Amino acid sequence: MFINDEFLKKSGTNTKNREKNVTNHCSGSKPFFRSRYEMRNEETQEEPDLVTFYKKTHCREKGEKKGTWMTPQCEELHAKMVQNLQSHASDDSSESGLVQMTPTEAFS
Repeated sequence: MFINDEFLKKSGTNTKNREKNVTNHCSGSKPFFRSRYEMRNEETQEEPDLVTFYKKTHCREKGEKKGTWMTPQCEELHAKMVQNLQSHASDDSSESGLVQMTPTEAFS
């Protein structure tokens, strides 16, 4: 089963792909949509904004490394998201005070 050429080829490809991932998360195997749903405000039922959600899922909350990012790249991406949010907020003429960003706007 684990010796055939097809398996070994797929395994090699997957290993290379995992090595390219530089933004590990700390939310385990739970899907992001479920995590975000569980983080919603109980009174308003609003889910957290993308920047808050990213920090909750990429910054450690327990143990001796509490408060540290999973990787330096996670911290850099978060800082860029915060900067984009502030820039987007200053460009937004909405009176509601709520700033909505798409993932493309947050990460660009």
